[in-house]
Amino acid sequence: YATVGGSAKRKEAEGFMNSLKQRKAKNANKFNGALGDVQLQWLKKQLSAACVAGQRAVVMIHHPLRPKDERTNLWNDVDVVPILTSFHCLVAVINGHAHRHLYDQHHTQHRQVHFVTMGGMVQSPFTSWGFADFYEDELHVHGLVFGRQIELHLNISYHSGDPASRGGGSGGDAAPVKEEVKEAVEEVKEEVEEASEK
Repeated sequence: YATVGGSAKRKEAEGFMNSLKQRKAKNANKFNGALGDVQLQWLKKQLSAACVAGQRAVVMIHHPLRPKDERTNLWNDVDVVPILTSFHCLVAVINGHAHRHLYDQHHTQHRQVHFVTMGGMVQSPFTSWGFADFYEDELHVHGLVFGRQIELHLNISYHSGDPASRGGGSGGDAAPVKEEVKEAVEEVKEEVEEASEK
């Protein structure tokens, strides 16, 4: 997906990289990328339309946006996350790229927005896969990442004060889910390290 040398897009990419390197950002890596202005404007229009239609939206993107300070994150993650989470209908962002499973959440005045990174198939001694089931108030994400099963049941209901007047509901407490995911990620890291030593 590299840009053409000397093109406006290449100059934009070089600008991102120079800015990140000056800040000593962990995601200042050539294997990452960014959302350009045209892509971001398109995404905002799609999310606006979904919110107006009373739908719930999930963004599928290649690069992670969260957790913060991940070396594989989108170059302009700090700019994109506040834009995405300003849309009350956004419930989750699901991505790949990192070759490992990550989870984080962002609390807004409307709901928790879930950030899920599914592990890639590259560099895994096992097959990796994932799929999602959508329900009225939950998103179920299932997968196999580096030989470890991932099973997330994420609350996507509105907090009280639902802007779409759907009857509100509690955002729920995702702390146990987040802790369970962190433990699973650590176990997967250990398994991958052991497999690479063999």
